[in-house]
Amino acid sequence: MLDLVRMSEKQQSVLRKQCLRDLFSYCVGVLGYDDITESLHGKLCSFLAKPGDRKQVTLPRSYVKTWICSIAYPQWVTLPREQEDEFPYHKAWEDRFWQLGPNMRVLVASYVISNAEKMIGLIRKTYENNPALQILFPEVIPINFNKTRWSNESACISRSENFTESTFESAGIGGASISRHYDLIIEDDLVYAKKDDLSGKELQPGQEDMDKAIGWHKLSHSLLVPGKHTRIYNIGTRWAKHDLVDYIWTNEPSYDIFHRGCVDLKELEEKGDWRDCKPEWKEAYDTIQLQKIYDAQGSWMFCTPAEAPVLMGDWTSKPISQVRVGDEVIGFEMREGTRWLIKSKVRATSSTLAPLVKTTLGSGNIIRHTIEHKWFTGRGETDTNHPPYARAKLGSKLMFVMEPNVPVLQGENLELAHWLGGMFDGEGSCTNSIFLHQSIRENKDVCDKIEYSLNKLGFQWTFNYKEREDKRLSTKESYTSYYWLKGGIRERRRFMLQCNPVRANIINDSIFKHSSVFIERKDEVVLMEADEVEPVYALETETGNYIVYGYASSNSTQYLTIPISPEECLFKKEWLQLYTADNELPKTCRYFTTVDLSEWSTPTRKSDCDAVILTCGWDDKHNCWIVHYDKGRFDPSKVIKLMAMHWDKFHPEAIGIESVYYQKAIAHFAREYMFEGKVPMMSIRQLVPESGASKEIRIRAIEPLASNLGLHCKPTHKDLIYEFGDYVPNSRVCRKDLLDTLAYQFQIARPGAAVVSPERTSVSNELMTTTNMDTVLDKIWKKEKEKTVDVFNNPGVVDDPFTYDKYAIRQDDFYFQ
Repeated sequence: MLDLVRMSEKQQSVLRKQCLRDLFSYCVGVLGYDDITESLHGKLCSFLAKPGDRKQVTLPRSYVKTWICSIAYPQWVTLPREQEDEFPYHKAWEDRFWQLGPNMRVLVASYVISNAEKMIGLIRKTYENNPALQILFPEVIPINFNKTRWSNESACISRSENFTESTFESAGIGGASISRHYDLIIEDDLVYAKKDDLSGKELQPGQEDMDKAIGWHKLSHSLLVPGKHTRIYNIGTRWAKHDLVDYIWTNEPSYDIFHRGCVDLKELEEKGDWRDCKPEWKEAYDTIQLQKIYDAQGSWMFCTPAEAPVLMGDWTSKPISQVRVGDEVIGFEMREGTRWLIKSKVRATSSTLAPLVKTTLGSGNIIRHTIEHKWFTGRGETDTNHPPYARAKLGSKLMFVMEPNVPVLQGENLELAHWLGGMFDGEGSCTNSIFLHQSIRENKDVCDKIEYSLNKLGFQWTFNYKEREDKRLSTKESYTSYYWLKGGIRERRRFMLQCNPVRANIINDSIFKHSSVFIERKDEVVLMEADEVEPVYALETETGNYIVYGYASSNSTQYLTIPISPEECLFKKEWLQLYTADNELPKTCRYFTTVDLSEWSTPTRKSDCDAVILTCGWDDKHNCWIVHYDKGRFDPSKVIKLMAMHWDKFHPEAIGIESVYYQKAIAHFAREYMFEGKVPMMSIRQLVPESGASKEIRIRAIEPLASNLGLHCKPTHKDLIYEFGDYVPNSRVCRKDLLDTLAYQFQIARPGAAVVSPERTSVSNELMTTTNMDTVLDKIWKKEKEKTVDVFNNPGVVDDPFTYDKYAIRQDDFYFQ
């Protein structure tokens, strides 16, 4: 910041005019932004100052766009201007917007009001503490800050007009600004990335957040005062295909756009790799610094090695390492409840080193990718129980679309293919298949060659001959005669690429038009092996997906697969405490088993449905140790046998089963199996959910335990780790079977020292060894028993709410000796 005290009045006057004319000069000379550059921030300042009532600024995060657009610019436009040489451009003095000066009303809006309040707070500090502003523009400084509206919600500088609104006001998109109107609205990051507190990972906002921002943006026009001078400036960062920035770019052509990336975007389109491009702000983020940030994202961002074939927009394939920004690939999108193939433009490409896995499919195909990469599951929008994309694992199925490469022809086959292409150009058509029209009567030799060529090239075909039924057309030409190719869109694609007809666009249109059923087969994963560490490549496409190795795939970045915000994410994987061997289990553990058959309530899945049998140990420090679980589509007899296996192997004190109709049926059959000696005698308790309590509420009970690092599991418990890390409350796609079964442990488990179990020949309570907590509760219970009335002031006995006699036979708790 300049030393204005030592300047003469003339020098101060010159500087004042310079700062009034030029926003960049104001940022450097008054606000002291000494790290900004003319090459990037100078252009941004010029963009903001030039004429235009609707503007959109897109810059990477940490590129000081908020400091310039939302803090410096509102101060600058509210400065008083009187002489022509004090305005930012020619004839700006005729614009009512610039005539307002201190009488302008500015609204700064952000995703949450606290962010907007921070911006207003920084503006306030400038007026309170900045000597340059106080010396150059004393007329805007409030005479007494205590006697004017001066808070982070509403701050008013010295002005000649009296309005309901202050000079600067803040708002969040969740709030309302009723009966308040403004000359300038600045939308600063109505959608923004949030950071995981423990891992530091940036989490992309969900689509709900983005839709909310778009809705607020649409309504913001009603917050403007009447007049043509009003302005709305949107400041933001790109997050996904359908974010607010995309909405403005696509639907509001009146907006002027200022778009910069961390490197020159034009160079990026030409060169493809950001490392070869010039950094936009090299003083702060040169190539080395950008590489550090890039490396910090982790290998989970990337998917497949260099040779992985990607299906391109012209139906050929190209190695993923050769795909560039702006290329078109084949993706798919949902329309009217059905997914269709569509051309999808590549928006970004990246690469790094990462470990690969080699996956073998049931068809014999072998693909290589990072373990984190997600594949299309084939699930539709109506399937609320399964995600549309998931990682490959043993037994899962990948959706095969078509072979990535079409065989290259040579010699006679190539000549025959080109001849067929010419035949199609002259005598062909393509609607839901390829048709070659030819008269079997007049041109039998041509028909013979068509048949020979189709057979030679391996096309499956049918010949159709039909007499015309209309007698008025009964001539020697009154028949139809044509060949049509079988094989659907895949054979149409092969014909188009091998035969290369001039009218290929007709075939291309037909493929897209009839691509609603584009999954050829579901290919099961039969083997996954660790592979080499190699360069891997990521694509970001407009549709969020593409086809690689012939299989439908998600975009390579997790951010575009399942958007997660911290407000939605209940658990953090870092909370899980890993142990590797059973000998690490504390000796004080007491073991309990819970069974969840919640999916059995679906009538179509009674006989074969998901079930979870989970055993945990609870130590004297109230830590939960997940020992073992079985999860799968089990029939009732299998469930009972697995319960018996847990009973024999882990010796739980009790087995708890969720008490709904079908679970009661399991309990009934369990009794029969135990009486018949098919399984050992087990102590089974039916767990009744609290009235009105949902699965989501039960699962939330895990959070205090997990956040205090009290939940332990093995690295081999991959399904549980996956559910834990991906769980979002009330999500329709998150799996939560294991979490729900774990949550039921809180109803049955008792932490503390292990109970020394007597021989199972007595039902005496005297043989029970209790923990310290049991002793305390027992004393409380004895006091309760001494009362002559129950909790309802009626005489009788109150059921023990604390202790559980494992040898007593109750209506909902039985033990067989």
